[in-house]
Amino acid sequence: SVGSSAQLRPLPADIDAHDPDWQQRLQAVMHSEPAVVRGLQYVESRRFGNMSGLNVPRLRELYRGRSVTTFTHMTHDTSAVDMSFDDFADRMNDEEEMLYARAMPDVTGAFNNFDLDWVAGTLWGRLWSWRFTQFTGGKPLQGRIGLGFVGSKHVWTQAHCDVGSSSFLMLHGRKRWVFFSPTQTRWMYPYGQYRNVAYNAGLDVFAPNLTEVPLFANVRGYEVVLQPGDVLFFPSFWWHGVQNLDDETVAVDLPLIDILGSWRRNAIFTLTSLLNPNVIGDSIGALLTGGSLRGVFFAGYRKEGLKEGE
Repeated sequence: SVGSSAQLRPLPADIDAHDPDWQQRLQAVMHSEPAVVRGLQYVESRRFGNMSGLNVPRLRELYRGRSVTTFTHMTHDTSAVDMSFDDFADRMNDEEEMLYARAMPDVTGAFNNFDLDWVAGTLWGRLWSWRFTQFTGGKPLQGRIGLGFVGSKHVWTQAHCDVGSSSFLMLHGRKRWVFFSPTQTRWMYPYGQYRNVAYNAGLDVFAPNLTEVPLFANVRGYEVVLQPGDVLFFPSFWWHGVQNLDDETVAVDLPLIDILGSWRRNAIFTLTSLLNPNVIGDSIGALLTGGSLRGVFFAGYRKEGLKEGE
């Protein structure tokens, strides 16, 4: 499997936040490959507020009576359902179910309680992209773009790549990430979706059957385990799969729409996303009715499709 083969090596850009040159080292690579800054949330605590306090009990308080997007299968594209957070939290450790709360919308403001302008503007140098990304959140979220991820160790994320770049904050528990560069797309058995807002790998990268997917034997990638306090940065269209390693994992993703960077990394995918008539029509409709582009994105994963007003 990919977990034990020589196809993976440790992520090269593994930076200690105590290094006085950590920011320069990060900015030298973050637009071309993934990078992790260890302990950044603690060293720069004034930038990250009380994010570390967002554990499952605290989220129960914040999301009481609210539903969250919950994936019920790790490889079926349309497995997401709406479930109350209390119900999800009660069942998340049941290994007979595959429940993973991915990209929870920030209806309370808890996932955006850090210096977003510093992350997007100073570190990424993409403040204009960040303003556009906030706009896509629409009225329901009032520009709150941070997304919550809560899961247990028996669930994972299918390898995929996204149009946006990401800053990923590990709050509780550990996650193992594997990365493959955009140059290896032809070996990932990629396929799009109804709206082409993300692209999935047509195989299980954690246990590939090379008889069925022989081209995957050509792939070389990176792996990294995130610890609480770490922040992972990765550019758009880098393939990534994620395994939860503990009974409780909580993290926040800050996506950043980066059209120019996406064009440089994978022009074909960028075009098939931007020019997809389904995403164009649904996006216009959502914004005209007070919805959001986020709602359009997740409609492709929901069993019931796009929710009115989202």
